[in-house]
Amino acid sequence: GKAEELVPHLVNTLALHNTVTIVDPPRAGLHSKVILAIRKAEHLKKLLYVSCNPRAAMNNFVDLCRAPSHRVKGSPFRVIKATAVDLFPHTMHCEMLFFFERIEYPDSKASNIPAGSVEIPSVKPAEIPGVEIPGVGP
Repeated sequence: GKAEELVPHLVNTLALHNTVTIVDPPRAGLHSKVILAIRKAEHLKKLLYVSCNPRAAMNNFVDLCRAPSHRVKGSPFRVIKATAVDLFPHTMHCEMLFFFERIEYPDSKASNIPAGSVEIPSVKPAEIPGVEIPGVGP
């Protein structure tokens, strides 16, 4: 079946402690219903996102990491580590693995959290521990 129909129902059955959720969406990224279901499932603390096109998946990353809102419920995630995996030698294509962990967020169910109440620092990829991007140095 379609992920956007199945995942919202499946995430509640994954209530095991220390579960790592792995998603490997098509080039366009995950459907917004899947992202919203993952965000609402507060018991899912770790997420491995496999991407063959990180630029296309950027909206997914933003929705995973944004502050809770009327549309996006649940505590946000943050990228802990990212790495490229060369599954296609001698081509320009590679898979990117992004490891996200959920941030403990004050009252993530609240729909009107004041802007600026939680500071999320902006960093360049080269400043994130564990991120190795060819051609980008410190």
